[in-house]
Amino acid sequence: RLTKTQIFNAIYGLYSNEVEESVVEGHVSKLRKKLRARLGYDPIEAKRYVGYKYVGQT
Repeated sequence: RLTKTQIFNAIYGLYSNEVEESVVEGHVSKLRKKLRARLGYDPIEAKRYVGYKYVGQT
């Protein structure tokens, strides 16, 4: 499971002041929507305050 902060730091780096951390939620939301449309199910589990987890086919 990865937290929003871990994903943000992996993409933008630890010292990025130009981008808000909340951008991760938007990108993950769009990714989940596209995957749901393509696969017919949502392979990403999201738990508030815990993070995101790839669960594959459920």
